[in-house]
Amino acid sequence: MTNSPYKFLDAYTRHDAEIFFGRDLEIKALLSDVLLSKLTVLFARTGTGKTSLIRAGLIPRLEKKDIGVSLCA
Repeated sequence: MTNSPYKFLDAYTRHDAEIFFGRDLEIKALLSDVLLSKLTVLFARTGTGKTSLIRAGLIPRLEKKDIGVSLCA
C-alpha cells in the first residue's frame, strides 16, 4: 500500500478503514439505520462509493460493537 489515501476506482475494504475519510455523516446515518431496522437497503448511482461506505465505514463500526454482518449484493 502507498502512503496515499486515494484508491481512485478501487473500492475501499474494511482494512482501509483508517484511511477512509470524509463520509462520517453518511456512516453515522447508515449505522443508525442498520441498528434500528432488520433490513436496510442502500441504493445510489453507480460510482458513488456505496461499496466503500459499507466495507470501510459501516463494517468496522459494526465490528467494534461486536455485531455480526450479513450482506446481500
